[in-house]
Amino acid sequence: MFPFASLVAAALVFASSAAAAPGLSIGVSAPASFSGVQELKISTTLTNTGSEVLRVLNDPESILNELDTDSFDITSSSGAHPAFNGAITKYSPEIAAKDGGFTTLQAGESVTLTHDLSTTYNFTAAGADDYTFTPRNSFFIVKDDGSIETIEAETEAVEASVSGLLALEKRRVEKRATFPSCTAARITTTTTAYGAAASIATAANSYLAANTGATTRYTTWFGAENASRRSTVVSHFQKISASNWGSFAYDCSCTMSGTYAYVYANQPGTIWLCPVFWSTTTTGTDSRAGTLVHEASHWTVNGGTRDNVYGQSGAKNLAISNPASAVANADNHEYFAENTPNLP
Repeated sequence: MFPFASLVAAALVFASSAAAAPGLSIGVSAPASFSGVQELKISTTLTNTGSEVLRVLNDPESILNELDTDSFDITSSSGAHPAFNGAITKYSPEIAAKDGGFTTLQAGESVTLTHDLSTTYNFTAAGADDYTFTPRNSFFIVKDDGSIETIEAETEAVEASVSGLLALEKRRVEKRATFPSCTAARITTTTTAYGAAASIATAANSYLAANTGATTRYTTWFGAENASRRSTVVSHFQKISASNWGSFAYDCSCTMSGTYAYVYANQPGTIWLCPVFWSTTTTGTDSRAGTLVHEASHWTVNGGTRDNVYGQSGAKNLAISNPASAVANADNHEYFAENTPNLP
């Protein structure tokens, strides 16, 4: 039996440890009803509930970023979900951490952002109804030693009815060879990049046509061979390789730290290029060419991939553990096309 003093000391140590543990909470506010999605604005407040300073990455998929990504779970009273029409990014927490792409919150400090969801979600199929809006609660925090940890915030949800106009369409950029907000140097870099993207996409498509078995390259990135999954991959690369890269709009206005690029799945032909795109290489792992293939795979007309995981390690593990998710993951397509290191 432990002495009473020892038990008290242990309890104090535990209490101190618990008090020092980092913590976040999210508050949400919105009107009780929206008469049309044009009014659909929701405010979130992220609060540091712990006793230590937190450096929280401005992950584009989180509420700390104003880009219209899929940062809310929205469910109607009947269980339906609106269709997501927002931006899909290629992001690196590690690079963002090094670049200082985070929000610093002192103990007890809060930050509030307003999210305009008017064109992010389409409620047409889900219908007019009462909806519950729950913000994504997973965040990356940068530790003192530069390492990154994931923390989940305690999260509120808010209920509101949506009626009237159920969808707004974003202005579509006309498909032509344009370079909005790009310098001459960046136009040159991008032109080289999309030429390389066309090359690796075509090579990947040709490889799939010539190699129909369970090759090392295929199984590394897409997992155990299955006729249905292979057909999906083949279809994606047939469409991506047929892309007219020289007719796209490449927008250089993005300044989001740790981000390579982003697109809208329903706006094929327009790619926003972000800071990491300019700092990487033309070809190779996580290259400019690979990034363009990654983004092109997101477009619904090319298969509509998502970002289930990022990075080579995550993509390889996904291929082993969940091949069905691997064939729907953009980074798996990118790494298959980049083929670095070269796999037979």
